[in-house]
Amino acid sequence: MKLFSLVAPPAPPRVGAQCLHQRVRQSGCEACRTRCPAQAFRFTEGRMRLDEQRCVGCGICLFVCPCDAIENLSAPARAVRDGVLLGPFTLPVSVEELLMWHAQHQIRAVALDPFRFPGWAVTLAALNLQLRKAGQTPWRLAAPSEAASQRERRRWLRLAEENATLSVTAGSRARRCLWRETSEYVIALNQEKCTLCGACGRICSAGAMHFAESEVRLNAMDCTGCRGCEAVCPVGAVAITRGEVNSIIQLTVSETACPVCKQPRLSWPGKEGQPCPLCLRHHHGMREA
Repeated sequence: MKLFSLVAPPAPPRVGAQCLHQRVRQSGCEACRTRCPAQAFRFTEGRMRLDEQRCVGCGICLFVCPCDAIENLSAPARAVRDGVLLGPFTLPVSVEELLMWHAQHQIRAVALDPFRFPGWAVTLAALNLQLRKAGQTPWRLAAPSEAASQRERRRWLRLAEENATLSVTAGSRARRCLWRETSEYVIALNQEKCTLCGACGRICSAGAMHFAESEVRLNAMDCTGCRGCEAVCPVGAVAITRGEVNSIIQLTVSETACPVCKQPRLSWPGKEGQPCPLCLRHHHGMREA
Protein backbone atom coordinates (compact mmCIF):
# COMPACT_ATOMS: atom_id res chain seq x y z
CA MET A 1 0.00 0.00 0.00
CA LYS A 2 1.35 3.38 -0.92
CA LEU A 3 2.01 5.87 1.86
CA PHE A 4 0.05 8.60 0.13
CA SER A 5 -3.09 6.48 0.10
CA LEU A 6 -3.13 6.60 3.91
CA VAL A 7 -3.44 10.37 3.98
CA ALA A 8 -7.01 11.55 3.63
CA PRO A 9 -7.49 14.40 1.16
CA PRO A 10 -8.45 17.74 2.71
CA ALA A 11 -12.15 18.36 3.02
CA PRO A 12 -13.45 20.72 0.34
CA PRO A 13 -14.70 24.16 1.37
CA ARG A 14 -18.44 24.28 1.91
CA VAL A 15 -21.33 26.18 3.46
CA GLY A 16 -22.00 24.61 6.85
CA ALA A 17 -25.01 24.16 9.08
CA GLN A 18 -24.64 27.64 10.58
CA CYS A 19 -25.84 29.14 7.32
CA LEU A 20 -29.06 31.03 7.93
CA HIS A 21 -30.71 29.37 4.93
CA GLN A 22 -30.51 26.02 6.74
CA ARG A 23 -32.17 27.46 9.85
CA VAL A 24 -34.68 29.93 8.39
CA ARG A 25 -36.47 29.10 5.16
CA GLN A 26 -37.48 32.73 4.54
CA SER A 27 -33.92 34.06 4.84
CA GLY A 28 -32.80 36.45 2.14
CA CYS A 29 -29.11 36.50 3.12
CA GLU A 30 -26.78 36.48 0.10
CA ALA A 31 -23.64 38.02 1.59
CA CYS A 32 -21.32 35.27 0.32
CA ARG A 33 -22.79 35.08 -3.17
CA THR A 34 -22.92 38.86 -3.59
CA ARG A 35 -19.32 39.43 -2.56
CA CYS A 36 -17.61 36.38 -4.09
CA PRO A 37 -15.40 37.59 -7.00
CA ALA A 38 -15.30 34.08 -8.51
CA GLN A 39 -19.10 33.55 -8.43
CA ALA A 40 -18.50 30.29 -6.59
CA PHE A 41 -21.76 30.39 -4.62
CA ARG A 42 -25.18 29.39 -5.88
CA PHE A 43 -28.54 29.00 -4.19
CA THR A 44 -30.22 25.72 -5.09
CA GLU A 45 -32.88 23.56 -3.42
CA GLY A 46 -33.25 25.97 -0.55
CA ARG A 47 -29.54 25.93 0.34
CA MET A 48 -26.49 28.05 -0.38
CA ARG A 49 -23.76 25.91 -1.93
CA LEU A 50 -20.08 26.52 -2.65
CA ASP A 51 -18.58 25.22 -5.88
CA GLU A 52 -15.04 24.19 -4.93
CA GLN A 53 -14.01 24.16 -8.60
CA ARG A 54 -14.73 27.87 -8.89
CA CYS A 55 -13.36 28.88 -5.48
CA VAL A 56 -10.01 30.72 -5.72
CA GLY A 57 -9.35 30.75 -1.98
CA CYS A 58 -9.40 34.53 -1.51
CA GLY A 59 -11.33 34.11 1.75
CA ILE A 60 -13.64 37.09 1.25
CA CYS A 61 -16.65 34.92 2.12
CA LEU A 62 -15.07 34.13 5.50
CA PHE A 63 -15.10 37.80 6.46
CA VAL A 64 -18.52 38.78 5.09
CA CYS A 65 -20.67 35.80 6.13
CA PRO A 66 -22.77 37.09 9.04
CA CYS A 67 -23.12 33.61 10.56
CA ASP A 68 -19.53 32.31 10.15
CA ALA A 69 -20.93 29.42 8.12
CA ILE A 70 -18.04 28.81 5.69
CA GLU A 71 -16.16 25.63 6.58
CA ASN A 72 -12.84 24.04 5.49
CA LEU A 73 -11.45 27.34 4.24
CA SER A 74 -8.69 29.36 5.91
CA ALA A 75 -8.01 33.08 5.94
CA PRO A 76 -5.12 34.02 3.60
CA ALA A 77 -1.64 34.08 5.14
CA ARG A 78 0.32 37.27 4.44
CA ALA A 79 3.83 38.54 5.10
CA VAL A 80 4.23 41.40 7.59
CA ARG A 81 7.15 43.52 8.76
CA ASP A 82 7.25 46.57 11.02
CA GLY A 83 3.55 47.27 10.67
CA VAL A 84 3.62 46.93 6.87
CA LEU A 85 1.60 44.33 4.98
CA LEU A 86 3.89 42.84 2.30
CA GLY A 87 1.46 40.68 0.35
CA PRO A 88 0.69 38.58 -1.57
CA PHE A 89 -1.71 40.74 -3.56
CA THR A 90 -2.61 38.40 -6.41
CA LEU A 91 -6.08 37.57 -5.03
CA PRO A 92 -8.90 40.01 -4.26
CA VAL A 93 -9.29 41.28 -0.70
CA SER A 94 -12.13 42.74 1.36
CA VAL A 95 -12.30 45.79 3.59
CA GLU A 96 -13.53 43.46 6.33
CA GLU A 97 -10.27 41.48 6.26
CA LEU A 98 -8.11 44.62 6.28
CA LEU A 99 -10.03 45.89 9.31
CA MET A 100 -8.94 42.75 11.13
CA TRP A 101 -5.30 43.33 10.14
CA HIS A 102 -5.64 46.87 11.48
CA ALA A 103 -7.02 45.73 14.83
CA GLN A 104 -5.24 42.40 15.38
CA HIS A 105 -1.75 43.13 14.09
CA GLN A 106 -1.71 46.95 14.14
CA ILE A 107 -0.99 47.19 10.42
CA ARG A 108 -0.84 50.79 9.22
CA ALA A 109 0.76 50.48 5.76
CA VAL A 110 0.83 48.20 2.75
CA ALA A 111 3.70 47.58 0.33
CA LEU A 112 1.47 47.77 -2.69
CA ASP A 113 1.99 48.90 -6.26
CA PRO A 114 -1.47 50.41 -7.02
CA PHE A 115 -0.88 50.28 -10.78
CA ARG A 116 -0.25 46.53 -10.77
CA PHE A 117 -3.07 45.74 -8.31
CA PRO A 118 -5.84 48.30 -8.84
CA GLY A 119 -8.41 46.13 -7.06
CA TRP A 120 -6.40 46.29 -3.87
CA ALA A 121 -5.96 50.05 -4.30
CA VAL A 122 -9.74 50.53 -4.48
CA THR A 123 -10.23 48.38 -1.37
CA LEU A 124 -7.52 50.34 0.44
CA ALA A 125 -9.29 53.61 -0.39
CA ALA A 126 -12.57 52.21 1.00
CA LEU A 127 -10.72 51.03 4.11
CA ASN A 128 -9.26 54.49 4.77
CA LEU A 129 -12.68 56.11 4.42
CA GLN A 130 -14.01 53.76 7.07
CA LEU A 131 -11.00 54.27 9.34
CA ARG A 132 -11.31 58.05 9.17
CA LYS A 133 -14.99 57.83 10.04
CA ALA A 134 -14.07 55.72 13.08
CA GLY A 135 -11.32 58.16 14.11
CA GLN A 136 -8.56 55.64 13.34
CA THR A 137 -5.21 56.16 11.62
CA PRO A 138 -5.54 55.49 7.87
CA TRP A 139 -3.14 53.20 6.03
CA ARG A 140 -0.37 54.55 3.83
CA LEU A 141 1.25 53.15 0.71
CA ALA A 142 4.79 51.96 1.42
CA ALA A 143 5.50 50.42 -1.98
CA PRO A 144 8.04 51.96 -4.39
CA SER A 145 6.59 54.02 -7.22
CA GLU A 146 6.72 53.14 -10.88
CA ALA A 147 9.87 55.23 -11.23
CA ALA A 148 11.72 53.48 -8.40
CA SER A 149 14.80 51.43 -9.16
CA GLN A 150 14.70 47.70 -9.74
CA ARG A 151 16.92 47.33 -6.69
CA GLU A 152 14.22 48.83 -4.48
CA ARG A 153 11.60 46.56 -6.01
CA ARG A 154 13.75 43.50 -5.32
CA ARG A 155 14.14 44.69 -1.71
CA TRP A 156 10.38 44.57 -1.15
CA LEU A 157 10.16 41.11 -2.72
CA ARG A 158 13.00 39.88 -0.50
CA LEU A 159 11.28 41.24 2.59
CA ALA A 160 8.10 39.39 1.70
CA GLU A 161 10.05 36.13 1.32
CA GLU A 162 12.13 36.53 4.49
CA ASN A 163 9.31 37.36 6.90
CA ALA A 164 7.03 34.79 8.47
CA THR A 165 3.44 34.83 7.32
CA LEU A 166 0.52 35.68 9.58
CA SER A 167 -3.22 35.56 9.25
CA VAL A 168 -6.16 37.12 11.03
CA THR A 169 -9.25 35.70 12.67
CA ALA A 170 -12.05 35.45 10.14
CA GLY A 171 -15.72 36.01 10.77
CA SER A 172 -18.19 38.83 11.28
CA ARG A 173 -18.49 38.10 15.00
CA ALA A 174 -14.74 38.38 15.54
CA ARG A 175 -14.76 41.73 13.72
CA ARG A 176 -17.60 43.02 15.88
CA CYS A 177 -15.62 42.03 19.02
CA LEU A 178 -12.61 44.05 17.91
CA TRP A 179 -14.53 47.03 16.52
CA ARG A 180 -16.77 48.03 19.40
CA GLU A 181 -16.54 51.78 18.77
CA THR A 182 -19.25 51.78 16.12
CA SER A 183 -21.81 49.36 14.79
CA GLU A 184 -22.45 48.34 11.20
CA TYR A 185 -26.22 47.94 11.52
CA VAL A 186 -29.14 49.53 13.31
CA ILE A 187 -31.82 47.40 14.98
CA ALA A 188 -35.35 48.84 15.01
CA LEU A 189 -38.16 47.17 16.97
CA ASN A 190 -41.72 48.41 16.45
CA GLN A 191 -43.34 48.09 19.88
CA GLU A 192 -46.83 48.62 18.44
CA LYS A 193 -46.45 45.48 16.34
CA CYS A 194 -44.15 43.39 18.55
CA THR A 195 -45.91 40.67 20.55
CA LEU A 196 -42.78 39.81 22.59
CA CYS A 197 -42.81 36.22 21.32
CA GLY A 198 -39.00 36.17 21.49
CA ALA A 199 -38.46 34.47 18.12
CA CYS A 200 -35.97 37.14 17.01
CA GLY A 201 -33.90 36.70 20.16
CA ARG A 202 -33.78 32.93 19.77
CA ILE A 203 -32.61 33.03 16.15
CA CYS A 204 -29.95 35.71 16.78
CA SER A 205 -26.71 33.74 17.17
CA ALA A 206 -24.74 36.96 17.75
CA GLY A 207 -26.73 37.85 20.88
CA ALA A 208 -27.73 41.26 19.55
CA MET A 209 -31.35 40.81 20.70
CA HIS A 210 -31.94 39.58 24.24
CA PHE A 211 -35.23 39.02 26.05
CA ALA A 212 -35.19 39.03 29.87
CA GLU A 213 -37.79 39.19 32.65
CA SER A 214 -37.79 42.98 32.84
CA GLU A 215 -36.28 44.24 29.59
CA VAL A 216 -35.61 43.70 25.93
CA ARG A 217 -32.04 44.65 25.04
CA LEU A 218 -31.01 45.60 21.50
CA ASN A 219 -27.23 45.76 21.09
CA ALA A 220 -26.49 46.89 17.54
CA MET A 221 -22.74 46.65 18.19
CA ASP A 222 -23.11 42.84 18.18
CA CYS A 223 -25.34 42.70 15.09
CA THR A 224 -23.71 41.07 12.04
CA GLY A 225 -26.57 41.87 9.67
CA CYS A 226 -27.81 38.35 8.93
CA ARG A 227 -31.43 39.60 9.20
CA GLY A 228 -32.61 36.29 10.60
CA CYS A 229 -34.70 38.26 13.09
CA GLU A 230 -36.57 39.91 10.22
CA ALA A 231 -37.22 36.54 8.60
CA VAL A 232 -38.71 34.87 11.70
CA CYS A 233 -40.75 37.77 13.07
CA PRO A 234 -44.41 36.79 12.50
CA VAL A 235 -45.68 40.37 12.59
CA GLY A 236 -42.90 42.26 10.78
CA ALA A 237 -41.86 44.23 13.85
CA VAL A 238 -38.08 44.02 13.32
CA ALA A 239 -36.05 45.98 10.79
CA ILE A 240 -32.27 45.82 10.26
CA THR A 241 -30.68 48.64 8.28
CA ARG A 242 -27.15 49.79 7.53
CA GLY A 243 -26.00 52.44 9.94
CA GLU A 244 -24.05 53.30 13.05
CA VAL A 245 -25.26 53.54 16.63
CA ASN A 246 -23.09 53.47 19.76
CA SER A 247 -25.66 52.78 22.46
CA ILE A 248 -27.49 49.75 23.77
CA ILE A 249 -31.26 50.16 23.65
CA GLN A 250 -33.09 48.79 26.71
CA LEU A 251 -36.87 48.51 26.50
CA THR A 252 -38.87 47.87 29.64
CA VAL A 253 -41.21 44.85 29.76
CA SER A 254 -42.96 43.00 32.58
CA GLU A 255 -43.95 39.43 33.33
CA THR A 256 -47.67 38.88 33.31
CA ALA A 257 -50.26 36.25 32.42
CA CYS A 258 -52.86 36.13 29.69
CA PRO A 259 -56.30 36.83 31.22
CA VAL A 260 -57.87 34.22 28.91
CA CYS A 261 -55.52 31.20 28.90
CA LYS A 262 -53.61 32.13 32.08
CA GLN A 263 -50.29 31.34 30.43
CA PRO A 264 -47.27 33.47 31.55
CA ARG A 265 -45.92 35.92 29.01
CA LEU A 266 -44.05 39.20 28.61
CA SER A 267 -45.98 42.42 28.12
CA TRP A 268 -45.23 46.00 27.18
CA PRO A 269 -46.04 48.61 29.86
CA GLY A 270 -49.75 49.45 29.88
CA LYS A 271 -50.74 46.29 28.01
CA GLU A 272 -50.57 43.78 30.87
CA GLY A 273 -54.33 43.05 30.85
CA GLN A 274 -54.57 42.22 27.16
CA PRO A 275 -54.90 38.64 25.90
CA CYS A 276 -51.83 36.94 24.48
CA PRO A 277 -51.36 36.94 20.68
CA LEU A 278 -52.67 33.37 20.33
CA CYS A 279 -55.88 34.11 22.21
CA LEU A 280 -56.35 37.30 20.21
CA ARG A 281 -56.22 35.26 17.01
CA HIS A 282 -58.57 32.52 18.22
CA HIS A 283 -61.83 33.76 19.70
CA HIS A 284 -63.14 30.41 20.90
CA GLY A 285 -60.99 30.05 24.02
CA MET A 286 -59.01 27.14 22.63
CA ARG A 287 -56.25 27.74 25.21
CA GLU A 288 -58.52 28.72 28.07
CA ALA A 289 -57.72 26.92 31.33
